[in-house]
Amino acid sequence: ETVEEMDAIAAELTEEQIAQFSDEQLAAIEARYAELKGEEPEEPEEPDPTPTPAPNPGTSLEDGIYNVPTVETGEAMFRVVNCQLISKNGQLVAQIALSGTGYDYLYMGTKKEAYVADSSKWIPYTVKDVLNNETGEIESKYVYEIPVSALDTPLKVASRSAKYVSQGKGEDAWIDRTITISSEGIKKTGDLPT
Repeated sequence: ETVEEMDAIAAELTEEQIAQFSDEQLAAIEARYAELKGEEPEEPEEPDPTPTPAPNPGTSLEDGIYNVPTVETGEAMFRVVNCQLISKNGQLVAQIALSGTGYDYLYMGTKKEAYVADSSKWIPYTVKDVLNNETGEIESKYVYEIPVSALDTPLKVASRSAKYVSQGKGEDAWIDRTITISSEGIKKTGDLPT
């Protein structure tokens, strides 16, 4: 096998196919790829059991409520159609409305982390009437409130498919996603309630 052959195979894999690989399998593939390229494979980092919260880069918004016109997910089945950003004391929280109703929970992290996490860490939805930025209409949508560590940076999130749960798919009911909240075009729409 050559680097070119591995690149061709990787280009044909779908996100769902890649999600089927274990972390060990992905690490082995990455190590083999690095070996073919003549590079030293990266040693996997051991997770810090008690990570210190990082400062919030890209969160220099004054306290208030903001409309966010652009949120990227790169997924047709996981689209954000409305996003309100709340800035308070240097911390950001986004209220995101998804286009559909197929996900009953979100989790800030990977699907593997979500599956073993206490369910109190899962983020439930509430149904709210919001402006759908795709249609220009006010519609009832599932809205989730998620912490935002940085703007313009992909945030790891896992979504849980209610359908897959009903089919007994266990860990595979969770799907790895990313959400990137763009700072471009953000407009303050209100002050925080006192």
